[in-house]
Amino acid sequence: AGLQHLQELNLRMNQLAALPADLSFVGIVHLDLRNNRFTAFPTAVLSLKRLQRLYLGHNGITEVPFLGALGELHTLDLGNNKVEGIEDGLRRVDKLQNLNLENNELRRIPLELAVCK
Repeated sequence: AGLQHLQELNLRMNQLAALPADLSFVGIVHLDLRNNRFTAFPTAVLSLKRLQRLYLGHNGITEVPFLGALGELHTLDLGNNKVEGIEDGLRRVDKLQNLNLENNELRRIPLELAVCK
């Protein structure tokens, strides 16, 4: 189908509150969803196995699911949301190099950050 070679998708500053469950942009490496209306982490992105950079800042996201399926992820921006904790969300995201959690509602530093090498 069309757009099979699409690598970067910028949907910043729209009114999106959800993504279709059957998101089929398999080649996406860069996805920008900043400044939308997400209140839940868009779990459809977990099917994007090649994703390297995910920007979800300035939404209303409160929880982060287990992100282990995103094995290529090296940049994650969750700044300016309502995240209270990440719990096991970052477990097995071994290539993560850049993480932005500024201006959230964290009550403690996630254990995953305490054991970073």
